[in-house]
Amino acid sequence: SAVLVGQGTRLEGRLAEGVVVHERFGLEPVDWRIWAKALRLHQWAKNGLVLVPLLLSGYVMNLGDIGMALLGALILSLVASATYLVNDLLDLADDFVAVHEPVLDADGRIIDARLRWWNASYRNLRLSPVTVGQSMRANYFNSDDAISHLSRAWERHRHEQVFVLDENSAHQYRPGGQAVHLLVVWLRIGDLVVEVCRDRSELRALSADIAEHRSTIRQAFRENARMSERAERVHGVHIDVITRLERAASELRSDRANAETAAEALDEVIAVLQRYSRR
Repeated sequence: SAVLVGQGTRLEGRLAEGVVVHERFGLEPVDWRIWAKALRLHQWAKNGLVLVPLLLSGYVMNLGDIGMALLGALILSLVASATYLVNDLLDLADDFVAVHEPVLDADGRIIDARLRWWNASYRNLRLSPVTVGQSMRANYFNSDDAISHLSRAWERHRHEQVFVLDENSAHQYRPGGQAVHLLVVWLRIGDLVVEVCRDRSELRALSADIAEHRSTIRQAFRENARMSERAERVHGVHIDVITRLERAASELRSDRANAETAAEALDEVIAVLQRYSRR
């Protein structure tokens, strides 16, 4: 059997003989905001930097140069958007994807969800067998929390959560050793909710490494500040000692000098050195 999502007349004609379409689900038209987010249109503003040399060169009134600069910014933006789309498509192979049909009570509240479709990554993640019509409440770890996230996506059309696969959920999922941090995106499409999970463990590990490096750098700056302060104190003591020694030598060369005055000057030098050694 098969589950057909969308207006799939041509796809249905390509199904092998004997394959029965178990259910059909229609799709709402894709909103322009979804395309805007997929293409990362908000990132296009950065490519406006190609106009800066034109503005600084004094040829800003040259229509030909303005046109070439705008064309260059547009080409860079289109290439960047295409790169984002290709990366997203390549990531789909590693994403855990499942399609759920919400079960509503008499008041219109979601009380459960039935599994309608899944990909191989989702099936391999689960320890128990995956079947069409499977109950989310009966098969999900912390099902109340999962249904709560699904309900928010049902109301807002999109919702995100972070889910950690660790020893607590090892009886239902395959974490594969260390804890796995998943970014779960819930999307409402018509009467269905699509669950897309993406492994963000490497990103979290990279963020932790960056935080550790920042801590090391801050510690190095603090140590450098302490060393600079210590060097300034040493320099101050050095100047003080030299000044006192020069005064003692001057007293000794003076006709009015005596041993007692010279001894006092040297005692002052010794006192300064002793104060510094105790710091």
